Amino acid sequence: MDDGANKHYLVRQLELAAAITLPLAASTYFVGWVYLNKYFGFFGIDLGTLEVSFHFVLVHAFVPFAHFFGSEPYWMSAAALAFVIWANALGHLNAAKRWWLPVPGVDAQEKAEIRRFDIAPRLRLAILGVLLFGTLGLVTYCFFVVANVAGAERARDDRTEPTKQYVFQFGDDAGVSEKLARANDRELLYSIIDVPDAFYVFRYTPSERADLSSPVTVFRVPKDSVVDVHYSTRYQ
Repeated sequence: MDDGANKHYLVRQLELAAAITLPLAASTYFVGWVYLNKYFGFFGIDLGTLEVSFHFVLVHAFVPFAHFFGSEPYWMSAAALAFVIWANALGHLNAAKRWWLPVPGVDAQEKAEIRRFDIAPRLRLAILGVLLFGTLGLVTYCFFVVANVAGAERARDDRTEPTKQYVFQFGDDAGVSEKLARANDRELLYSIIDVPDAFYVFRYTPSERADLSSPVTVFRVPKDSVVDVHYSTRYQ
C-alpha cells in the first residue's frame, strides 16, 4: 500500500471504531441516567436538581449491570450477542460503503455503470441499516428496563435497610424546620446523597420498614447551616 491507501485504510478503521464505541458510550450513560433517575425518583428527588457530574452518572451505569449480570448469566450472554451483531454488521456496512461510495483510484465511470444495473449494494446497505438500528433499539429498551428495575430495587433496599446514619449539629441561625430538628434529635436521619451544597437525607423509623406504602420524608440540609456532622454505618 502507498501512503494514500494507508491513510484511507486508517481513516476507515477509525470510523468503524467510532461507530462501535460511541453508541456503546451513549448507551452506558443512558443506563446510568435512567438508574439514578429511578432511584432518586423513589425518594421524590428530581435528578436534574442535583447537578451530578458526568463521571457520577457513568460510574453508576455499572450498578445495574453488576446487579443483573452477576445474578442472571443470560443477560451477559444477550449483551455479548448484541455487541457481536453490532460490530459484525458495522464491519459489513463499512465494506459495503467502500464498494458503493467513490474511492480514489477507481474508475468512476465504470463504477457508475455497474451501479445502474446492480441493486445488491443498496439492498445490502438497507438490510444492514435495519439490522443496526433494530439491534440498537432492542438493546436500548433492554437497558432501560434493567436500569429501571435495578434503581427501584436499590431504592427499596436503602429505604428498608438504611446504612449511613447522619446526626447534624446546626448553627444557631440555621433556621431548620421543627420536623427536621426533631428527627435529627431522635437520630432518625439517613443519607440519600451528598452534593456540594447540601445533604439529602430521609427519616427512617422501624415502622416504615414494613410499610413501603407510607410516604417517605426527605430533607434537603444546606451545608452552610451545618456546623458539624457525625455519621455512622449500620450493618444489617
